[in-house]
Amino acid sequence: MMSRNSLIQSIPPQAWKRPFDTSTIGYSVPQKSKTHDLFSGGELNGVPIGGFGAGTINRGVLGDFSRWGLSVGGIQVFNDPINNFAVFQKVEDDIPRARVLSASLPVRKGRFGWEGLSSPINGSYYALFPKAWYHYKPSEEYPVEMLCEQFSPIFPLNYRELSYPVGIFNWHMQNTSKERVEVSLMFSWKNMVGWFDDINSTRKPKFRSSRNFNRKVHQRITGNTEISGIVFDRKRLGKVLSASDGQFAVAVLKEENFTFSQRTTFKASDESPLLWKQFAKSGILEDSQQNIIARHDDEIAGAIAVKCILGPGQALSVPFVLAWDLPIVTFGHGRRQYRYYTKFFGKEGNNAFDIATTALKNYTEWSKKINAWHESILKDKSMPYWYYSFLFNETYQMADGMTMWIAGEVDGDPQVEKFGYIECPDYPFYCTMDLWFFASFALARYWPELEKKVIRRYAEDVLNEDKNPLYIR
Repeated sequence: MMSRNSLIQSIPPQAWKRPFDTSTIGYSVPQKSKTHDLFSGGELNGVPIGGFGAGTINRGVLGDFSRWGLSVGGIQVFNDPINNFAVFQKVEDDIPRARVLSASLPVRKGRFGWEGLSSPINGSYYALFPKAWYHYKPSEEYPVEMLCEQFSPIFPLNYRELSYPVGIFNWHMQNTSKERVEVSLMFSWKNMVGWFDDINSTRKPKFRSSRNFNRKVHQRITGNTEISGIVFDRKRLGKVLSASDGQFAVAVLKEENFTFSQRTTFKASDESPLLWKQFAKSGILEDSQQNIIARHDDEIAGAIAVKCILGPGQALSVPFVLAWDLPIVTFGHGRRQYRYYTKFFGKEGNNAFDIATTALKNYTEWSKKINAWHESILKDKSMPYWYYSFLFNETYQMADGMTMWIAGEVDGDPQVEKFGYIECPDYPFYCTMDLWFFASFALARYWPELEKKVIRRYAEDVLNEDKNPLYIR
């Protein structure tokens, strides 16, 4: 190995840190709830992606997408091995190697023949909301050091990007060897349109994949810079009508140093081993010309990959994004309302790629604003590191508290705007003011207009009385 500046030097020392350690999985028991529909998910949860009121997806400490807050009023906990990042590395004159970048996947080849991380895993997870970092240390077999910097555009005095349903995964790679290394990163994803309509006792979604399909998308930015990806969609007769309907999208910003490849559609149960075989052999995916429209019992997926060659000591970065456009929330006796981000991307539910491209065009600026927010607090050295870690990381509730941020009703007042988040996973009520003040200073300081919305609605309701009995299960 050659001497180098480690990629983790960019991580604030106040960030919460935990090593990848599969031995902890045994005691990661999802917390039981006092109510039927709510659920926590265990202590291996990580920093969520997704803006305020956009719904959230939690990529856990071990690198797995495992906690889903895409339904207002409830969360779901499941880990699908298809929803993952994977890396291919080949040192000159050596055999190629590939592995999924999730410590929750078994080391042995899993259900689909995908290779998991070896144990013990040499790396760590860091968190300082709204950012998280996944650091994979180099080894003799995998000499490229890797750091995934993950975030959503959450920063102070921002009432636009704050609502976006998107997560950025900026991968930084550095070759620590004295040889050239071929490196490829793959991001695979299932088409889950239609899955998040309700919560059931298993805490997993009902797989409603009928009529789902995938399509490739592409947009040239300038010169050799372009955005490519996959939109996960559904055949429908008219406009989006339910909370689970809309789109997902994965995309990557590709520059001239990278080769892009993709498999737009594959059947998750039948064709996953073939996809992995292709990727593990060359780091390149072969696309299929077949146009698959899923039947009720089908689960289809897609994958994108970018490949480059790193010389000794060379470092490169490549940003991926995951975006979703699920514009409707169903809240209280079937009332349908629009999420706040639809003010900027429309209410049609077909703009996931527009959200993804917006993120890839602006992620650098967003990251700088988050860093400036961090630094405005971290520059005060008077408190211990754990205190600053708590200050930022406990703010996750603003996004991940089954948060609602409404901009208009589907069947009612198109101008109404509301904001609120649930008290806790054990208590199915929003904006409970007896406890609101515990955290409201964060809203009042950084997003005062949202705090004002809550206080105004409270003031309006003070003189109202609801005599209907309310039963909590």
